[in-house]
Amino acid sequence: MEQSIKKILVIILFGIGLSGCMDHPIPNKLVQSDSYVLEYIEYRLLNLSVKDDKRIAVGVFGYDSYGVFSTTEHDIKRFEEKCRQHSDFGYGMDYLCTPSAVYIHCVPERDIVSIDVYSDAPFDSSHPAGTSLADCFYFVSVSPYRYIQNGYQFTADMLKTEVPDYYDWPYIMRSLNYYDYYDKRDPEFRSYLPVYGLLSDLDEYDFRMIGICDGWQHWGHESPVPLADLVPAKMPEGRMVHTLTVRIEDTEGFIFKKQIRVDFSE
Repeated sequence: MEQSIKKILVIILFGIGLSGCMDHPIPNKLVQSDSYVLEYIEYRLLNLSVKDDKRIAVGVFGYDSYGVFSTTEHDIKRFEEKCRQHSDFGYGMDYLCTPSAVYIHCVPERDIVSIDVYSDAPFDSSHPAGTSLADCFYFVSVSPYRYIQNGYQFTADMLKTEVPDYYDWPYIMRSLNYYDYYDKRDPEFRSYLPVYGLLSDLDEYDFRMIGICDGWQHWGHESPVPLADLVPAKMPEGRMVHTLTVRIEDTEGFIFKKQIRVDFSE
């Protein structure tokens, strides 16, 4: 009972807005879930923005979701299929749904095969215009996939708290004190594990279940759901403005492409 209460509290305190609860006709309802992920966000559009250090924030515009609060047979079957794909069964969580609560345990629905970056101009002598810049950008995100695949248990590797300096993602703070503090509250809060490295060194396994929600009330409107940051591992030669193309392919063969201008001359 104590463990269930802790799970309820941590989800409410440290989560992300969920549509099923926002519209649920019966407030303060306790729902039992057998899966760690409670809701999958559907999306069709990418959003790119540039930060001061030239890193590219990659987000998606959600337009709907499905999960434990779904009521239609179609959505229930889709959710069950996602759970099967990710072997997400046996978590056993009591989930308190209230009209004003916010939640975690919610991810974008698409599993990604590859992510790449291209430029319309030569990046350096080894990267002519139009060639892959996967070895020139770091990838920064989070995912609960490894935690789920390990039967909802942490390994020594998962519990490591040190991350590289470029892993400065606002949605998962990298301070050791941050991890220590929340470990004392509930260690499962950090089951959204850091995912990072050169794009060229990562593969399909690393890209599964990446991203974290940032408020249902904003999906499809002014704020995208955060997916990842792409951080320059080095600056281009001949500092200039580059039009970068971010290309993402998912497991269903759907390809997302979007361009953004990045001024490397400043």
